[in-house]
Amino acid sequence: MTDMTDWKIVEAIKQYATRCDGVDCELGNWYVGIAANPRKRLFEDHGVAENGAWIFNDAGHDQHARDTETYLLDQGFDGGSGGGDGTTTYVYAFRKTSSTKR
Repeated sequence: MTDMTDWKIVEAIKQYATRCDGVDCELGNWYVGIAANPRKRLFEDHGVAENGAWIFNDAGHDQHARDTETYLLDQGFDGGSGGGDGTTTYVYAFRKTSSTKR
């Protein structure tokens, strides 16, 4: 199996998550996932505030998204792998708060 991790997305998400803004910036305080519709997944399913700390990027292919998610999980982000289907090309992350859902 070929590693199809999207390193640009990895770098963008890690940089965004670790800029802190005065809040604990440990990667474990961030949830990472993949989605076909990241805005729906973030704001409706996870309950992330639109003015909260979140990011998403299109990996262009579901396997790129899966490999990127797996890499970020291995780096210490919270979340789980294995979801989605062939249309699941976005990688997203958000800072977990008391109002967000996994």
